[in-house]
Amino acid sequence: MDLPEPVAAIAPLSEVWIPGEYGAGFLGEMTFTWRLASGRQVCGLARSRYDVPDAHLDRLQMRVITFDLEQGERHFTQYETMRLYDLQE
Repeated sequence: MDLPEPVAAIAPLSEVWIPGEYGAGFLGEMTFTWRLASGRQVCGLARSRYDVPDAHLDRLQMRVITFDLEQGERHFTQYETMRLYDLQE
């Protein structure tokens, strides 16, 4: 996705992992929200299929990702913290 101006922040996101019906792996769905330098927000939706050998989910899982950005004039570095939750507990 091309953004019209620099990214100032990324909102925390939640990705739901859904057991796949096709064998190994699982499906994922998440929404991204970026805050641009002007304060404007831009959102994007991602749907993924993770093909992971020997991976099998029996029930819904969710991961929450928080972001820290360090910005320079020509770059930014993104740090992530991830937490995984079992939605059936």
